[in-house]
Amino acid sequence: VCDRLGRPATGSRTTGLMSAMLVGFLPQFTFRAMNVSNDALVTLCSAGVTLGVVELLRRGFAWRTALGTAALLAAAYLSKISAIALVVPVSYALVRGKKRLSTRLLHASVLLLTLAIVLPWSLRNVRLYGDPFASAAMRTAVAHLMTERPLLSSYFLYGFPLPLATFFAGNFGWVN
Repeated sequence: VCDRLGRPATGSRTTGLMSAMLVGFLPQFTFRAMNVSNDALVTLCSAGVTLGVVELLRRGFAWRTALGTAALLAAAYLSKISAIALVVPVSYALVRGKKRLSTRLLHASVLLLTLAIVLPWSLRNVRLYGDPFASAAMRTAVAHLMTERPLLSSYFLYGFPLPLATFFAGNFGWVN
């Protein structure tokens, strides 16, 4: 996927290969990919969604690309809730351009596939945990791993960036 995303940047196969190698050989990426977790799946699906968005923006709307992107968006979301942020770029890629409102709505209807895939699991979470994201269950199951802080807290402004940069390069597993 990284190869396919990198090629259009310069039109060179070498650029695609270099982008794939850059990601594949990042020490932290390799460390996370070798562990059993949902991180590998959300990363793969998110890369696929990104490729779909790039294709929709470069070549225009195509049903096959749009439906594939919507399905990958659902898979990314089901593997890790943070993938919900991908809804915005996918929506933009589907409705951008100077098209009639009816055409934009038809293209946006592709997101109904995402909803159809995600909805049963979200309803199950509401029934079992009281919310569609199962965040209450997370607070119970892994409370020792969670510390809620405002996004503009001093932790995120000053304490978080430097360790993130060092862990990104190879201080594996957030020092655990």
